[in-house]
Amino acid sequence: MTPIDKQALRSELLKIESMSIGEAKSLYEEFLKGARLDRGGPVDDGDRSQSAQNSNSASRFEEQLHLHETHRKTIEAIDFGGKQQVVPGAVVKVNGRYFVIALPSPVIRLNGADVLGISTDAPLFKAMQGLRAGEAFEFNGKSVTVEEVQ
Repeated sequence: MTPIDKQALRSELLKIESMSIGEAKSLYEEFLKGARLDRGGPVDDGDRSQSAQNSNSASRFEEQLHLHETHRKTIEAIDFGGKQQVVPGAVVKVNGRYFVIALPSPVIRLNGADVLGISTDAPLFKAMQGLRAGEAFEFNGKSVTVEEVQ
């Protein structure tokens, strides 16, 4: 068993979301500036088209900004204490891979182990929800065993 420092894991998840918030905010502001038409001179169809495209892009980045702010709040609300069952905040080992039940995330390397974030909407979580180490479940037509729960 590789013990995972769950507070360090939580910090890494929060750092990822903070970086994503910063990137989305920066891109939102950049495209929002490009969406403004300069009324001081002539405005042609190309200017209007570019303004509309920038406005659409700004809107998408604003949605991403709100999504990552929601993710941050979700992570802050999850109890990452020790777990006996597969529930939010648990680190679970299945097929030799570690997963943290929180939100989708890129792989995070901690204590020599790679940990991938999955959400409570993920089919893998739904298949193993509530199980304990040593219990098996069906996933993609195969029997899988929960190796560890932290």
